[in-house]
Amino acid sequence: MNAGVRHLSLAELDAGIRALPAAPRDRGTLALILSRHADGARTTPQRVVLDRELGVPGDSWSRLPAPRDLDMQLAVMNRDVAARSAPASR
Repeated sequence: MNAGVRHLSLAELDAGIRALPAAPRDRGTLALILSRHADGARTTPQRVVLDRELGVPGDSWSRLPAPRDLDMQLAVMNRDVAARSAPASR
């Protein structure tokens, strides 16, 4: 376990997420792209091209058995929720 890292309790996570303002529905900013590769490595490319058949080239989604669910090509997460749920260094 990482020394100095404290995970929030479920109650703390819930309270923090409930306190966040509602996300806009018609606009937003892309803060991070993360691609998971076959060897388990994760990369954060600056740009990607989304392909209907391959998803993000190199990402593990393209290795799922066919037929793949196009609605699962991308996972989207609110930046504030991600920041709130990350372990806090103390």
